[in-house]
Amino acid sequence: MQTQAVPSVEHTDADSVQTSTPRGSQNLNRLAQQWLHTQCAMIKELHSAQLLCYQSDNQQLLTLSHWPHAVPETNDASATVLECLRTQQHCINSANHDTLGAIDQLSYPLLRTSCFVFVVHLTMQARNELMQRSVLNLLQWGSHWFQFAYRQPEQAASVSHMSLWTTAARCLEQQDLTAMSSCMVSELATQLRCTRVSYGRWNGKHLSVAAISHSANFNRKTEAIARLASAMTEAIEHDRVILFCNQGQQHEPHSFAHQLLCDSSANGSLCTVPLGVDGELFAAITLERPVEKPFSEGELNYVQHLTALLANTLSLHQQQQRNFAHRGINKIRNLTQKLSRKGNGSLKLKLAAVTLLCIFLAFARGEYRVTAPAIVEGKVQRAVVAPLDGFLASSHVRAGDSVNAQQLMGQLDDKDLKLEQLRITSEQQELVGAYREAMAEHDNVKVAIISAQIEQANARMQLVNEQLKRTRLLAPFDGIVIEGDLSQSLGSPVSKGDVLFKVAPLTDYRIVLNVDEKNIAGIVSGLQGTLVLTSLPGEKRPLVVEQVTSVSVAEDASNYFRVEARISDDHGSQRQQDLRPGMQGAAKLDLGEQRLIWIWTHELINWLKLKVWVWLP
Repeated sequence: MQTQAVPSVEHTDADSVQTSTPRGSQNLNRLAQQWLHTQCAMIKELHSAQLLCYQSDNQQLLTLSHWPHAVPETNDASATVLECLRTQQHCINSANHDTLGAIDQLSYPLLRTSCFVFVVHLTMQARNELMQRSVLNLLQWGSHWFQFAYRQPEQAASVSHMSLWTTAARCLEQQDLTAMSSCMVSELATQLRCTRVSYGRWNGKHLSVAAISHSANFNRKTEAIARLASAMTEAIEHDRVILFCNQGQQHEPHSFAHQLLCDSSANGSLCTVPLGVDGELFAAITLERPVEKPFSEGELNYVQHLTALLANTLSLHQQQQRNFAHRGINKIRNLTQKLSRKGNGSLKLKLAAVTLLCIFLAFARGEYRVTAPAIVEGKVQRAVVAPLDGFLASSHVRAGDSVNAQQLMGQLDDKDLKLEQLRITSEQQELVGAYREAMAEHDNVKVAIISAQIEQANARMQLVNEQLKRTRLLAPFDGIVIEGDLSQSLGSPVSKGDVLFKVAPLTDYRIVLNVDEKNIAGIVSGLQGTLVLTSLPGEKRPLVVEQVTSVSVAEDASNYFRVEARISDDHGSQRQQDLRPGMQGAAKLDLGEQRLIWIWTHELINWLKLKVWVWLP
C-alpha cells in the first residue's frame, strides 16, 4: 500500500494560521501556550515540547507553542511528527542525543478537523513502557480539555476551559468513589451556580443516589430522593442527555420523571447526563437550577467533557465497591453480549472448549484413591533389656546391623559377679570341711545344720552362674537391629529392665499408614492398594489393609488414624528382602470408581458443608 508523504516541518507562528480556523489566531495562540505549559508541568524529566498544527490545504506544519525555550531553527523531530500525522496515532521513537543522552520522542494527535490536525511533540528522558503509558494517559486527558476549549467560542463560554482541567485534577486526587463523586458534584454546583447537583450509581436494574452537592449525609428513603433517582433512571434507560426547562414550551419526549422532579421542587431547569464506558452506562449526574437560568450549550459541553475525563476512574472505583456476586453477574452479562455479537470467533471457540470439558468432567469416571504416608515396621519386635543392675562393658552391634540367633550383641561388666562366685566357692569348701568333721564326730544335729548351709551356698552359686550367663546380651533370632547404639555409652550404669536393643525379623514386615481423618470413612479391612517407597521409587508393591485401628495421632494441625497393611503379592517374601524397618514412602488405597468432578471437588464440598452447619444457628 502506498502512502502519501507529508511535507517537512516549517516553523511558523500561530498568526500564520488561516482565518478558516474556528478561533482567531490570537485566541488559538493563547490556548496553545496555556495548554502546553499546563501539560508540561505535569510531566517529569521533560526536555522540550511543541504544539504543532498541520494545514491540509497548503500542507504546512506550523508551530503554535513551545516549551521551555524558543523553538530551534532546525527540527530533529520531523520523522516522529510525520509518522503521527500519517497514522493518526501516537508515535514513540528512542534516540541518543549528543548532550541529553538517551531520550524518547513522543508525538500525540490532539484534534483533527476538516482543515487542521493538532499534534503535540515531546522530547523527554528515556523511560520504560509503564512510564510511557502514564505520559500517554496524561495526554489523553489533556486532549479532552483541548478539544473542549478549541470548539467552544470564548465569548460564549460561561466557564473557562482552565477550570475544566483544574476540576478534573481535584477530583482525581480523591481516594475512593464517595470522595470523588462528592467532590465532582460540589465543584459543578459551585462553577455552574446550580441549586443542587446529584450523582447516582446504576447497577443494571436500579439506580441509587450516591452523592449530593454540599451534603455529606442525606436520607435515601425520602420521596424527593426517589424522584431524583427516577429522573436519572429515565436518562439512562433512553441513553441520552435530557435538558428540561419548565417554562411552558414543548418538552422533550420521555421526560415524565423530570416533570415530576420539577413539580416537587423549586428548580425548574434540569440537566441529566448519563455516564458510560465502552458503551456501557454505569451512572448519571443531574444538575438543577431555577427556571430563569436554563442550561446553555456551552455549559452542557463543559459537563460532558468533565464526565468524559472522570468516567474511567469513576467506573473503576464503582466496580471495586461492588461485591463478588455483582461483579460476577456483570462479567457474565458482558460475556453474553460479546457472544451475541458477530465475530469473536476465538472467544466462542474457547467457550465451546470449556463447555465440552465441563461435560466430560461431569460424566467421566476415574479410579478414586486415598493417598497416605506409609512407614515400614517389623511385624514382630523383640527388646533386649538389661537383666540386672550393672555397668555396660562392651557393645558389638548397633542400629542397622544384621544379627543371627544367639549372636553376642553386648555384655555387662561381670567382675562383681565373679568375685561373688569366688566367695561362694570358698564358703562351700569351708562348709564341706565342717560337714566332714561333724560326720566324724557323729554329731547328727551339726551335720543337718551344715547340710542346709551347703544347700544354701549351692543355690547362691547357681544364681550367680545364671546372672553371669545373662551378662551376655544375645540376639533372640535372625533379624536386624532397629534401635540401640551403645558404642558411645561404654561404662555407663544400666538398671534392670532398661531397653538396650530392639531387633526385628528380616522377612516379616507390616506397612503402617497414617490416613487423614477426612478420608478414613471409606477405609476397611481387605482394601487393596499400592505402595511406593522413597528409596525405591521405581517399584510398586501391592498391599492389603489388615486392620484399621482406633489410634489417632495429631500432627501438623491434622488428625491421622493408624492403618496397618501387608504386602499381598505371591512373591511377598522375595519382594520383602530389600525392605528395612523405618523406610518411608506413600501408599494409595483403591476405593472404586467415581466421577472425576466428584474426585476433585468432594473435599471442598465436605469442608463447605461442615462450615455451613457450624455457622447456621
